[in-house]
Amino acid sequence: MRKNAVKLYKIILSTLSLLILSSCTTKNESRLLVYKINNKYFSLEKTCVEQVSLREDKSLFYKNDNLIIELDNKKECVKQFSTFINSNIGEKMQTLFNGYQIYPETKIVSALFFVNGLYYQAVANRAVALAIVNEYAN
Repeated sequence: MRKNAVKLYKIILSTLSLLILSSCTTKNESRLLVYKINNKYFSLEKTCVEQVSLREDKSLFYKNDNLIIELDNKKECVKQFSTFINSNIGEKMQTLFNGYQIYPETKIVSALFFVNGLYYQAVANRAVALAIVNEYAN
């Protein structure tokens, strides 16, 4: 009986330690937009982004809110983002913010080059869209 209690205690302690450590290492990154394709991740760092705003001219036929993301396409990270997407045409991509999926998984059907620095991101929930705008503003 005592052996089982010690074993259970070790499992609980290990699990708690793992949870605490994992939350510390991902806390800052989780507040960014993260794109996931086939278990590979790309975090859209704040240094790559000039501005994020909510598209206000939402037509009636739009189901979701859209963010307008202005990228600094002189930065290497924007080129890396383009390469990340373009090398996975035909694959499905998830978009995450704060560790949660913000829009249903979508299939990449064409290349993105960010020539003018603009990128539109659909978000299924307006409150989440506003949280993203606020996070990238700070």
